Order: sequence, then C-alpha cells, then structure tokens
Amino acid sequence: MSKPTHYSTFVVVSGPPLPDLPSELLELAMKDLATVERSPLYRVDMRTFHSPERGLCSVCMAGAVMTRFLHHKDLCTSPVGMFDEVTAMKLMALDMMRVGNVRAAVRTMGLSAKSSLVNRNVVSYENSPEFFRNDMAEMISDLKCALL
Repeated sequence: MSKPTHYSTFVVVSGPPLPDLPSELLELAMKDLATVERSPLYRVDMRTFHSPERGLCSVCMAGAVMTRFLHHKDLCTSPVGMFDEVTAMKLMALDMMRVGNVRAAVRTMGLSAKSSLVNRNVVSYENSPEFFRNDMAEMISDLKCALL
C-alpha cells in the first residue's frame, strides 16, 4: 500500500447547527449583520466572507454569521470550506440570497424551490445598506409565504 503524498492540516470547524429553513437562516444573518455593523472590530464588505483588511476583519452577510452565531472570531481569515459540508452549503446559500438568487439558495440547502418563489433584484449593500436590508426583509417574507 502506498503512502499518501499529501497531508492536510486543515481542520473542519463545527459550531451550533444553522437553521434549516432559508427564512430563518436569512433572519439570523440579518441579525448578525446588524451586530457586526455596530462593532469597531469589523467592516462590512460583501465581496469577502471573512478576512483581514486594514486592521479589521472584513465580513459579508455569511461572514457575520461565521463570527457571531458560529463563534468563529479567533482566526480572521475563514474560508467557507473550513466548516462542515452542511454549514458550508448554508453559508453559500446566504451568499446567493445576498444577490437575489433565491431559487438556487433554496436548492443549495437541499430543499425544493416552489414555483411561486422567484429570484429578486437586490440593491447591493455597497450602494445602500438601508435598501439592502429592506430587500432582505422582503425576501424573508417571500420565503415564509413559500413555507421555507
């Protein structure tokens, strides 16, 4: 039997389980995003999950969940892939919801997207955090109406 040629020191991080329903997951993300917005330790940057930038940790909506709900604060650089598969897929689903790709997000979470559920145009956070939050609130409402 041959020896493996590559050894990995990569450790899968686990935390409390994230909600299984997209509406509940997005509600959690918006709550965590609001907390991060008020923190002097973080800067919201929707282009990065969780990484160091200018002396702060830059986080997107999913990155806010990484730091707040999953309690992953110690290492600033946190790729989604360092979490267990189910958690990673939910974080990726949040990233899809952030840009309005609701149907793909629901499928990424292993659920069936109802025909009444449509993708949305979302104002980017960088253009208007307030309008972004309003769009996310409407998306949560749509998901709840679809029982997701």
